[in-house]
Amino acid sequence: MVSIADAKGPWRFTSGVSVRLLSPLGFYPARMGFRGPDAAIVVRPNLMVLITKFRPIVPPEKYYFSEVEILSAFEVRILGAILLSRSRQSGGFAIYPADLEYRSPDASLDLSRLDVLSSLVAKLKNQLDSTGCERMNLPPPEGKPYDVNRHATLNRKRFRKLLEGIDVDNHLLIRGLGALIKAGMLSCHRAFLEQACASLWISLDASFHLFRREIAAKGHHNPSAIDVRNYLDNLLGYDPTGERYFADFYEERIRTIHPESRFGVYPAAPLCADAYSQLLGSLIPIYEYLIAGPIPPRIVH
Repeated sequence: MVSIADAKGPWRFTSGVSVRLLSPLGFYPARMGFRGPDAAIVVRPNLMVLITKFRPIVPPEKYYFSEVEILSAFEVRILGAILLSRSRQSGGFAIYPADLEYRSPDASLDLSRLDVLSSLVAKLKNQLDSTGCERMNLPPPEGKPYDVNRHATLNRKRFRKLLEGIDVDNHLLIRGLGALIKAGMLSCHRAFLEQACASLWISLDASFHLFRREIAAKGHHNPSAIDVRNYLDNLLGYDPTGERYFADFYEERIRTIHPESRFGVYPAAPLCADAYSQLLGSLIPIYEYLIAGPIPPRIVH
């Protein structure tokens, strides 16, 4: 029997409410705020905050821990649903959760109530006032102002459907969505676009294994990358190509991740400036399908 009490790091298996600062280092969609009984995002001119309830989750193994992850599965669920619910043809954005959090042990709080949210935000602000965070991570007036893309909007109906469909106990799904979120954070710094792509490739691999699970559940034992691609082609109504899953990105990934490979040796990652946006644009509808289906049109794969 796995003991959740043995889990370490950010997997603190108690119940309560997490109140996390969203950093002005990010680039945010317009009208991102929402309220629900179990989660909310508070948007003020000088402060953006993610608030979620959390509860125990059984870890993948008894002594599982992570000393580098800051987000809980419940926070990944909210941020992932926002990322995937961007309206078609609207502008892009990147949400940037900060490593600054206030936790309340009161899991009975109703996060749809404005007075409850105001009280929780005030407690986070008190923590902000006493912290030694660098100014760039802080909201104004101490730090930089928030950047909002007025051309980036969310499909609220799809957001609710995605929110309902994301299972916080599905470790593979949470890992894939978490990598999408981290990729967006890295993309806010041009110097880290290579690392942003690497995070997307982690998310890509998670999506591949999620498809393998789906295919295996239909009775196909040990599906290959070609089987997954054929399955996706059938979902899209295309004739199967016989290529591997996301074959168009394979060589690019190998050239970047492996400094020396059969493709050559490179002093820096041989990536185009739009490599990140192309792969992200391909993965978002994939995850939409995996979480909520049916598969959206115009998938790039």
